[in-house]
Amino acid sequence: MDTWLKVLTRVGPMILGGFKATAPFAPILIDAVATAEQGRDTTGPQKKQQALDAVDRYVAAYNATSKGPKLDPVVVRTIAAMAIDPLIATVNTWARTPVSEQ
Repeated sequence: MDTWLKVLTRVGPMILGGFKATAPFAPILIDAVATAEQGRDTTGPQKKQQALDAVDRYVAAYNATSKGPKLDPVVVRTIAAMAIDPLIATVNTWARTPVSEQ
């Protein structure tokens, strides 16, 4: 799991940062996925739900404390829901790649 989390924190920003829709939310998406992945005895769909729930909490906290424009929680959750699966698939691929090939 340590390798997987290292790959997530290194590759995740490059993946999410490259798209206009996900770039602003990259740090919270990566943190949410990393936190959910640490859960033991949970399925992939359960981990995704946990990550989305964490994103909801981040957005609520941001909106409660920000003096600037508020984030639309529905938009952020929709973007997160679409981004998580490809992010996980890419990280899985990189995590299985021998270090000598990276």
